[in-house]
Amino acid sequence: MRSSILLFVFLILFITSCGEHGRSSTDVRLNAAEELLCEFPDSALALLRSINVDSITTKSDYARYALLKVQAQWTSEGLVDNAALIDVALNYYQDNHDAGRLTRSLIYKGVILDSIGDDIAAIDFYRRAQENSDTAFIQSVNIAEHRDKCLSIVTQEMARLKSIREKEARNSKVVNIIAILLLVALLFKLMRMRLQAKQNLEQIKQLQSANSEAKRELVSRLENETKLKSVLLAQIENIRELIDMSYRYSGSPATFMKRFQDKVKRTKLPDDFWKDLRFFVDNNYNNIISRLEQLHPSLSDDELYLIGLMCCGFSYTEIAICMGYSNVCSANTKRARITRKLGLAEPLKDYIDWLVSMK
Repeated sequence: MRSSILLFVFLILFITSCGEHGRSSTDVRLNAAEELLCEFPDSALALLRSINVDSITTKSDYARYALLKVQAQWTSEGLVDNAALIDVALNYYQDNHDAGRLTRSLIYKGVILDSIGDDIAAIDFYRRAQENSDTAFIQSVNIAEHRDKCLSIVTQEMARLKSIREKEARNSKVVNIIAILLLVALLFKLMRMRLQAKQNLEQIKQLQSANSEAKRELVSRLENETKLKSVLLAQIENIRELIDMSYRYSGSPATFMKRFQDKVKRTKLPDDFWKDLRFFVDNNYNNIISRLEQLHPSLSDDELYLIGLMCCGFSYTEIAICMGYSNVCSANTKRARITRKLGLAEPLKDYIDWLVSMK
């Protein structure tokens, strides 16, 4: 279980971090420069000039750097004195298929040749760029027409790249949100498991601390109540068996709770038992049920039932067992609700004991 959780957390951290941490610093800056080229070529050029060429370690990054720098320089300053750089990009993209960047490399090679007056060679590169981008090339020999056509291809290519980047950013956000939600759900589940384990251990301790003296006193009061005595003695025996079970499975709270819940469902007090119990409690505990009905008419039969069992000496854990609650916290919840309903500032048991003792 623990290894599975660690693996799951590692995968989430990997998913959320791979967007940036998986890239080199150069790669991140090249991405940023490419995004800036559309609207802020001056900023793109400044960013590219901040890159130390010696820090570029891969051919792909160097080719990309060369193309972007030529493009930024042309777009922002109109300078095209980087023939060596554009040749680096052109040679790389001719050998490594990347239609978009190859097209741009051909275009800027043509721009550089155009700027030095080699019109014939420039037009050849412009035409190759148009063919490579599946755009019909112009039959005219007017170099300005070819240049404008090719630069419009660059604009379209940069808009396409911008759209791809925006889509990737949206997808990355969605992946990060999903990963965070999964992590939160996992942590919540772990917290619930720990809380459940703590409650299971607490329930075992409560069961093992049952007051046997209170049961002996109850049995002595049941001498003349044959039917009631039979049912309550069976329930007391059932509680003893559950206590024994708690010791047997003290090292495995989850197993104990499963067996505990199965047994409680099968052994709860019968539905018609309340009438007999009420009569017995009133006779032996100073008419406590009848008096509570008069003093607090808002109390339900179920709440009076719980008070009746409490008068008989059962703890809240044992009351939960008697009433068939698979979660013993239910009895404590009812007790808290009764306390609020009666407006008590003292524990419910103290108040009931006080009423019983009143003449």
